[in-house]
Amino acid sequence: MSATGHPQPPLGLALEFSVAERSAIVHREEVSRADLGDLFAEIVWAMHTTHGRRCNHLFTLAVRSGGLAACGTLVVIATAGRLRQEFEFEIEALAPVVARGMQRVRASEPHDTGPEVRCRIVLASGRERVDAEGLLASGPPELRVVDTTRTKAVREALAACRAAEQESAAMPVLFRAGAREFAERCSRAGQDLPEPVETGGLLLGHLLRCPSEGVFLLIEDVLPAADAAATKYSLEYSPATWQRIGAVLRARRALSPSLRPIGQAHGHNFRPEGPPCAECARRAACTTSTAFLSASDRQWCRAVFPQSPFQVGLVFGWNARGERDAAFYGWHRGSLRLRGYEVIPDEDAAELLGARPTTTQQRTTSP
Repeated sequence: MSATGHPQPPLGLALEFSVAERSAIVHREEVSRADLGDLFAEIVWAMHTTHGRRCNHLFTLAVRSGGLAACGTLVVIATAGRLRQEFEFEIEALAPVVARGMQRVRASEPHDTGPEVRCRIVLASGRERVDAEGLLASGPPELRVVDTTRTKAVREALAACRAAEQESAAMPVLFRAGAREFAERCSRAGQDLPEPVETGGLLLGHLLRCPSEGVFLLIEDVLPAADAAATKYSLEYSPATWQRIGAVLRARRALSPSLRPIGQAHGHNFRPEGPPCAECARRAACTTSTAFLSASDRQWCRAVFPQSPFQVGLVFGWNARGERDAAFYGWHRGSLRLRGYEVIPDEDAAELLGARPTTTQQRTTSP
């Protein structure tokens, strides 16, 4: 819908679905402006944090052949004054559109198409580029300015993050040590029950800018998901869960306005099915693990943190050897991707924020 309430014309961008060994297109799923909201928000955030420029919310879209699984690559051209920059997104950045289209393909096809369904990103016939206005709920969030010159541990951690994420140029993420420990404790609490269930909590953090170090994220605390509906394979926040989180967050933000929800942590408190693979004993690490973001986890993150390119996720689980495992994700190029982070001592986090150190339990149990 447009600002006047009238339906907007088709954008001119779509996904075409076909079935292997059949040349005809079986379905065309239109991509709407709303479908691109997360991508546009990521671009606006990148232009703001990298160049310090306010991005024009009118974008130009193009499609390049090839890409992941030969599905094509979506190219979004953004401008900020005289600055012009291209951003590339693979098909996984359009995962909700793919899921929507696949559902309609399977409903219309008389037989089980299985994994033979293919899709590709296309523009309207005869078009090389289309323009699209970004439907963004708000501009990029305000960044809290900090000074890292007095905290050597923070500077070293930021350098380690940049070295590890050099290829993707992802924003550095720091975890306060007490918060990282508490996140695991909350997430693994469900494994001690007679019937293990998923447990976890909401991650709280600060988006920070240092004149000498740039923009980075500090995860300061975790709010446990109390009163949630939990099963072995799911964790659903109830109205009571959100009410408690809201009350605690309002009190905390009265003291520290830059504190905000920036992601979630939870535990897959079950073991992989079956024994370790034949190669397991010869490998340095076991790669069969329950520590991963499932499709439903990703849907939850998109719904709870829309247009939040700084969002992160932490999943705890077990590998096939019976060892504890964890996986950390950050938003990049249209989806949550595996990435790293660094842990800093509590006192250094407090020094960075100009606050007196307190324990996680003290902060999270009082509204």
